[in-house]
Amino acid sequence: MGFRIYPEPQSTYINERGVKRVVCECGRDLRYTNYARHRRSFHETPKTLDLEVVKPKDPGDHLSAEERKVLDILTKGSTTVPDLEKLLDTSAQDIILYLDGLWVKGYKIRHDRTTKLVTLIQAPEEFAPLTIKLEKEPERPITGEINIGVLHGTVAGSKYAKWRSLTTAYEIFKKMEVSFVIHLGDWIAGIPTRERADEIIGELANPSQQADFVVECYPHAPVKTYGISGPRDLSILKKRKGFNPLKYISEQRRVSSEGGEQDIVYRGDLTATFWIRKLGIKKGILIKVQNIGERRAYAATYPLQGIVETIGGALPTVTPRELEYDALVVLTAAGGITDHIPEYNVRGRIHAYSVPTLQGITPWQERHFHRGAAPVLGASILRIRYDPNTWELLEDGIVFDTINLTDYQDEDNWKEDAFALAKGQNLELLPEETRVLTYLSERNATLGELSRLTIGGKGIGKKRGQAVIAHLKEVGYPILTPEDPEQRASNEYKLVPGVRKDFPPFDLTQIFAKETTVGIVSDPHYTSKWQLPSLVNLAFEYARKAGAKAILVPGDITDGVPGAGGGRNREKKTFIPEGRNQVNYTVKHLPSGKDFGEGILVVNGDHDLWSWDLAGWDPAEELALRRKDIRYLGDELEGQLSGFVEIDGLLFELLHMTGGVAYALSYGAQKRLEAEIRDAYTRSSKKILQALIIGGGHIANMMLYKGVVVVHGGGFQARTPDYMTPRGLTPWVGTMILTLTQDVKGRITKITTCYVNLAPLIKLPDRP
Repeated sequence: MGFRIYPEPQSTYINERGVKRVVCECGRDLRYTNYARHRRSFHETPKTLDLEVVKPKDPGDHLSAEERKVLDILTKGSTTVPDLEKLLDTSAQDIILYLDGLWVKGYKIRHDRTTKLVTLIQAPEEFAPLTIKLEKEPERPITGEINIGVLHGTVAGSKYAKWRSLTTAYEIFKKMEVSFVIHLGDWIAGIPTRERADEIIGELANPSQQADFVVECYPHAPVKTYGISGPRDLSILKKRKGFNPLKYISEQRRVSSEGGEQDIVYRGDLTATFWIRKLGIKKGILIKVQNIGERRAYAATYPLQGIVETIGGALPTVTPRELEYDALVVLTAAGGITDHIPEYNVRGRIHAYSVPTLQGITPWQERHFHRGAAPVLGASILRIRYDPNTWELLEDGIVFDTINLTDYQDEDNWKEDAFALAKGQNLELLPEETRVLTYLSERNATLGELSRLTIGGKGIGKKRGQAVIAHLKEVGYPILTPEDPEQRASNEYKLVPGVRKDFPPFDLTQIFAKETTVGIVSDPHYTSKWQLPSLVNLAFEYARKAGAKAILVPGDITDGVPGAGGGRNREKKTFIPEGRNQVNYTVKHLPSGKDFGEGILVVNGDHDLWSWDLAGWDPAEELALRRKDIRYLGDELEGQLSGFVEIDGLLFELLHMTGGVAYALSYGAQKRLEAEIRDAYTRSSKKILQALIIGGGHIANMMLYKGVVVVHGGGFQARTPDYMTPRGLTPWVGTMILTLTQDVKGRITKITTCYVNLAPLIKLPDRP
């Protein structure tokens, strides 16, 4: 299997002197260049790649009619809010909404709240979608899978950038044979606000220096990295019009490479579009990427849901070609929030995913994210699986690998090794010089403190200490002394650290030591008139195919008995009203768990416990007594709606939630996880929860929150006309296949989520 890439070959811009220029995608000015010759010279690519001219997209295609009118006015020159009110015959509040809409879509607009003057600073640069066409190659086997690496937030120049995690990510990409990489922006730290100035490395304070650092130190890979500019990259535009750091990085990497190869490709600001399309077939996978900055709501999924609904609502207004997709994947960068919402029912098959970041938590974030969690550090891999013969996307064809390197953060990652200079010059330092250098690399020190450092049981002494400092400065170590203006007030010696430029990756054999796969079959509601047992059988088959060690059922195994809950006329909603007969039916029709090492692990749901409320017996316990392949995790004292189990050293909790689902899909799960963490600390529990599997919501999503993998696995009850329909609820009908990978210390380092959407197969009534 190979692929072809069809990028937009050229675009225009206005340089600093106001002259229009035409540039190739690689950044070369084409005013004095024969384009055909340039294309042959500078775009030499493997035979699996080809280039094709694509008409550039009009940046205004995605604007509303009102936003387009405002933009047309601002393009002609500055104006005021009152003038816009008159011209558009609307209110000031509406004008502000239109301006905010333009800002979100990448238009840099200055609005002076005092004078009410509005000025268009810069329009975003957008490209036509990058089209990747799958094709058969006789020389290579057809694998039926294409892998795409996804990154965000290298923030060169920040003290909190984790470049060892970046090089590790590229090692993982190499091992997984990704076809290309998408970088969602914030390549550099940019120009910080006054509040964040302390986050920047002094030697890389200038954005130009930060961009040069990326050019020099960014990993070289055998595949291309397609990137967009993020808000931090664009922070420089207010001071240096016309300088786009990512454009500069892309061009400089091409110039410095052998043969003019371009491994980093600029694809626009804040957003970009990619097509994965089958050769000769119009349909394919549409990928939209967007950087929304560090805006945060408490509910992790809230911003992602808003973006997906906006994109889904806008699809009818775009060209017909863009409606022809098998699946739409939305990738967002949101400050390290990491969650996956599969098959979001807005319009067609939409998978939404917020990617991890490569920046550790900063003091500014600690002060402002009062209710949030620390960002997830790492990268992602989007795996697209299709039938190699028909090129059809498989039902389990969209898979996300979340690479979690949060536990691999090293402090002061940016500081050069204190002994690097000596190694580089082959200098052999004396023992007292090594001792002083080691001490100063950890903290500043007065002469008295240095003199008391011991070598062989004896103190160095002040005189020898001064001689050591003098010699270290002589060979090139940047040490500030009390004679220097910067140190007079403190009277201390200070080693000014150099900026590190080598970032060896972590050992992958230590990071990925053991995999555990489970299948989640939530809320089957056996004996409900809207039960879906045939789809439960399919879910077991998918779990078996994935090599699952257990089937997890977090409640509502049966539909429950009338008289205890479920509103009026409960007896009309189930075709077997008596509780024990419901269990008999479930014993007979729930598929066997003998193929799974741990069997079927269950807890009760609120529907199950209606039998407990009426008759004092436990349906899940009864089910486990009747079937040897089923294990009940709850009990009367600890809770019948939840239970713990350890699989391959990983501690799972199954929990059935009640009370409905908020608009933000993650809100209830976050509240319940926080309650579980508080309970564990209150009871001084030695158990460290690693995965929380939640039932009851009939929704599907995964998030990594406060170090715990939290999963809603969908459900197996069709939409009920008496409860779900009036409340505007649409259930996710399907199963989540979850694979957790541990490192050698038992910490989760990779979360693989594969949601199988079975809703298209619903047929009612579904009775074996």
